[in-house]
Amino acid sequence: MSLHQAPTTDEAWAGLLGPATDAATEGLMVLDADGTIRAANVAASVVLGTTRRVLLGAGPRDPRFRPLRPDGTPLPRHEHPILVALDTGTPQRDVHLGLDRHDGAVQWHSWNAVPLFSEGSSRPYGVVASFFDITTHVEQGRELRLLTEHSGDIIAVHDIEGRITYATGAAEALVGIAPQHLVGLNVLDVCHHEDVPAVRAAEEAAHRGETSLVAYRVRHVRTGEWIWLESHVRPVDRHASDAHSAVIVTRDITDRRAAEDAARDAAAEARRQQALLEEAAQMAALGSWGFDVETGESWFSPSLCRIFGLDPAAEPAPGIHQDLVHAEDKQRVRDVLRAAARDGTAFETSYRLIRPDGAERIMHSRGAQAEDRGRTWVWGTTQDVTDLHELEAGRREAERLFRAAFERAPIGLCLTQGRDGRLLRANPAMAELLGYPIEELVGMRLADISHPDDLESTFAAVEPMLRGEADEVRFEKRYLRRDGGIVWTMVSCAAVAGDDGGIPYSITQVVDITERKRFEGQLQHLADHDALTGLFNRRRFEEELERVLAEAERYGRRGAVVVLDLDGFKYVNDTLGHSAGDELISRLSTTLRGELRETDVLARLGGDEFGVIVPEADAREAEAVAAKLLRAVERDGLVSGGSRHARVTASAGVATYEGGDGLSAEELLVEADIAMYDAKEAGRNRSAVHERTHAGAGRHVSRLTWLERIRSALGRQRFELHAQPIHALGEGDGVERFELLVRMRGDDGELVPPAAFLHVAERFDVIQDIDRWVVARAVDLVRREHDAGHAVTLGVNLAGRTVGDAAFGAWLEDLLAHRPVPRGRLVFEITETAAVVNLERARVLGETLRRLGCRLALDDFGTGFASFAYLKHLPFDCLKIDGEYVRGLADNPADRLVVEAVVTIARGMGAVTLAEFVTDGDVLEQVRALGVDFAQGFHLGRPVPVEDALRGIVHAP
Repeated sequence: MSLHQAPTTDEAWAGLLGPATDAATEGLMVLDADGTIRAANVAASVVLGTTRRVLLGAGPRDPRFRPLRPDGTPLPRHEHPILVALDTGTPQRDVHLGLDRHDGAVQWHSWNAVPLFSEGSSRPYGVVASFFDITTHVEQGRELRLLTEHSGDIIAVHDIEGRITYATGAAEALVGIAPQHLVGLNVLDVCHHEDVPAVRAAEEAAHRGETSLVAYRVRHVRTGEWIWLESHVRPVDRHASDAHSAVIVTRDITDRRAAEDAARDAAAEARRQQALLEEAAQMAALGSWGFDVETGESWFSPSLCRIFGLDPAAEPAPGIHQDLVHAEDKQRVRDVLRAAARDGTAFETSYRLIRPDGAERIMHSRGAQAEDRGRTWVWGTTQDVTDLHELEAGRREAERLFRAAFERAPIGLCLTQGRDGRLLRANPAMAELLGYPIEELVGMRLADISHPDDLESTFAAVEPMLRGEADEVRFEKRYLRRDGGIVWTMVSCAAVAGDDGGIPYSITQVVDITERKRFEGQLQHLADHDALTGLFNRRRFEEELERVLAEAERYGRRGAVVVLDLDGFKYVNDTLGHSAGDELISRLSTTLRGELRETDVLARLGGDEFGVIVPEADAREAEAVAAKLLRAVERDGLVSGGSRHARVTASAGVATYEGGDGLSAEELLVEADIAMYDAKEAGRNRSAVHERTHAGAGRHVSRLTWLERIRSALGRQRFELHAQPIHALGEGDGVERFELLVRMRGDDGELVPPAAFLHVAERFDVIQDIDRWVVARAVDLVRREHDAGHAVTLGVNLAGRTVGDAAFGAWLEDLLAHRPVPRGRLVFEITETAAVVNLERARVLGETLRRLGCRLALDDFGTGFASFAYLKHLPFDCLKIDGEYVRGLADNPADRLVVEAVVTIARGMGAVTLAEFVTDGDVLEQVRALGVDFAQGFHLGRPVPVEDALRGIVHAP
């Protein structure tokens, strides 16, 4: 309200209320800027329980007015709505206050205060206050709140989305959470997943205006147990409130559900027991009867009527039983009954009965004489034993068949008794297997004819069966024949349980596996030995080395490993052929074996590489052994073929070990390997010793620093890529092709060839990191050239360990997802030896490469004995023909046939071929004439730094 100026007289202040205000039921007052009541209507004095004269001149600042907050605490004077409206100039609406009445009760009011302004003034000159009594409403609300808060149920209000907007009642007791913490939850979010449909149906019913009752499970917040709740969902009138959907009253029915479940289970158990009783009655097939032999009068129990196929409710006709008895048994049954009636002796007999439906059944009856009111009756029971007779017949047939199978079985069978395995029965096959007559075997113990070394393992194998923990056990063991021979067998023992649960008998099957054991021994020998030389292979050598190192660690022993590699062996293969090379390897293995002690271990580690374990030797002694081996190779290393001959020498690396070194076999072999390469670099036909701790020894200082150098090169970007061009031999497609080759920069800037570090990287599983670096660099190069408008295909070699790395495919997929390249521009090359070692992993990798738009090439194809056999298992795109077959095309018809076969197979499988090691124009024309698709070699281009190779594309005409 706005006036030109504030009222100055009492009449002016009263005039603000107007003459009609005394008719209002709502209390009205006008207060000035000091908060003093200047005018009030009649209702104000009535509501406040005082007179208008007392009110005028009073106000909120008057100590007689002591208002209370809704929670019962005193309201600070500055928070009174009248004073707030004066101080802020803002209307105050619906503020609930309590005032102490003269009778001690609290009277509750709802207050509104509107500030009054004069024109041009920003500060109010007064306030119009209105108020009315809400005491009854407040007390009713308090009573309702007390009822709901102390209710044994949860009372909640849900919005139209099913979320709780208000909750009170026994939430703490029912679900372990305060009511206010239920606000915002939806029952669908916390109920058991099996009860979601029922809860959702109740919510949908509420939306339709229907009342429903739903039971569901929730977890008690504190105990974590599932409890059953039942909610009565009553929809709210949509016209009354759009914000609420339903009022829900929820109670705990866990005990009720448990009682219902228990009652239901009890009823089900009662029904089950009744069914079992009925089933037992049917299974027993037993009934009772009585006969008056003289008159033919009879009595049958209901169960007997069912057995005979008669109506249990009908009285049996006289002589009906005799009519049903089989014609061939009638007289015998009549005689038995008469004898029982005459002599009073009990009887037991079986006979056949023909039921009215024509079925023939076998009955077994027992009976005796009894007096009944002066008449002689025979009383008894009859059981249908047809099924028992059939079972007995089946048992006899099964026994006959078992006896026949036992006697005629082609494998040894015996029945044994007790823990010592005493033979009760044995079949002819068992007797023949062990060379004993059957009558001599029976009574013997299995321990008497078992190999002594197998007794302990045999007892351990059968113990679970003897303790009743297993019905059958299987194991291998050796038996001793009567002639002293030994036979390997596979034994299967099955328990035959006794009535007391013990194992008094067991049936044992014995199968001769001597031939299989001999074959397994041959396979084991092949798995451990090199097929050409008969020496240990690398796998068995590394196992032996691990064993020797473990003994050295345990007993403080020492020794050495010598790795010996032939010098010039590749020349022998290239000039004299592989057969000459194989003959040389075989001869030199015999030579080396003759130079070593019995305790030394010699193995062929690779094509022309040998390894020797020299126990109990220091560096000087091991170097002497190496020198002796080198002299022997130099002496016997001559090989001839026709008019040509060649001589090989060897280079050796020595690495020593002592107990406490903590070296693995692989680490020790790496040391010896690197020392061997140093010997080759120093001039060949000599040995080098690994010095693990000697400082200042130049290139021989800590050979394992090679591993550190490789890791450092990876971290400091010291690897480089070179590229060798690949030429299309047919019509070109405008794509430039290169094979990428990795190099490493040394600390002094020299370029380190891959032969110096790749074997170390493979030994210590660093080769995977190098391969990933090369692949990532190749991806960047292909993308860069593609963006520049140059079609380039790059080939990347993958090591065998990378092929076997299950994580490589996922890594490559992630790389290409972030840095995609055109399809077909990345070619991954794996050697056939790497593929054969892990064929399944290579197949999976090939499928992954195809899915990612990359290609797979098999490098050095033809070097392995199973090359053509595994082609059908690998999704390859290119076969790179090994240079061994390419170099000899002009002179060797066999090489031509191999290349022709490879080309034919590749074309038939939709792949291309590439000839490696094209060293001159004649070889180039030969591979072109044979239909090879691509070629590479020094004649076509040597490897150059990759950037130089790619710049050549830009400047090519």
